[in-house]
Amino acid sequence: MLAAAPPGAVCEVPFGIGDGLSVGVGSQDRRILFYATQHEHPLVGGYIGRMPPRAKERIEGMAIAAPLLELSSSPAARVAPGAPAVTSPDQTCRYLVVNRRATPAAVQAYVQQLPAERIASDDSRDLYRIRE
Repeated sequence: MLAAAPPGAVCEVPFGIGDGLSVGVGSQDRRILFYATQHEHPLVGGYIGRMPPRAKERIEGMAIAAPLLELSSSPAARVAPGAPAVTSPDQTCRYLVVNRRATPAAVQAYVQQLPAERIASDDSRDLYRIRE
């Protein structure tokens, strides 16, 4: 379904950033890099080489990705209620792929606050598109 979807960046949830040589922040499931070869959409946070300088700081300024990173990094983290403002479809994450088994409850609750619609599901994942 995602491979046939219009262009847009993907945030895999739980979310993380990192590269092949660093410890990284948040989820470090490198299978998402393989999945990207299947759906052919760019990944927010996924990188196989070296992360660009200040990548973490840039992601921390993104409306959707910043709370996903915070919540995916710390089980005790909480995000204030209320959906973030999404000003354009190409802002940060256009699609979310939520691994229900690996995603903490706080992250799932945050995803439910987003202006997103579930467009597909299977036995372990939900695919959401952020509304314009």
